[in-house]
Amino acid sequence: MKASEDKSWERFIDKAMQEANPEEPGIDFTEKVLAALETKREASAVTRYKAPISRLTWVVIGIVFSGVLVWASITGTSTQWDWASRMSSFINFTNPLERMALPDLEYSSIYSIGFFAFFVLLQILFMKRIFDRRLGLQ
Repeated sequence: MKASEDKSWERFIDKAMQEANPEEPGIDFTEKVLAALETKREASAVTRYKAPISRLTWVVIGIVFSGVLVWASITGTSTQWDWASRMSSFINFTNPLERMALPDLEYSSIYSIGFFAFFVLLQILFMKRIFDRRLGLQ
C-alpha cells in the first residue's frame, strides 16, 4: 500500500511540474540586483571605521614632540626647579631623578634609537595601509 501511495504522489508531482511554467526573470532583473549590491556597498561605506585621532592631529603631535626634543637638546635641561627650592621650607622635597642612575648615552646611540623608533613607526603605518587595501577598507 505504501508503494502505491508513493507512486501516486510521484505521478501527481510530475504532472504538476509539467503544467507549471518556469518563471523567467524580468528584463531589469540584473539592474535590480546590481542596484541592491551598490546600495549595500554604500551602506558599508557609511559604517566604515573612523579613527578617533585624525592624521593631521598625529602630525601636529609629532611636530610638537620633535620640537620639544630639539629645544631640550639645544638649550639643555636642568633638574633644579626654582619653585621647589622655595617650597623646601614647607615640604621636604627630593628629586627622585637625582637618585636614579641613568645610562650615559653618546649622540650616536641616541640617534640610532631615534631612527629605529621612527622606522618602526613608519613600518607600522605601511603595514596598516597594506592590510587595509587587502581587506578592502580603503
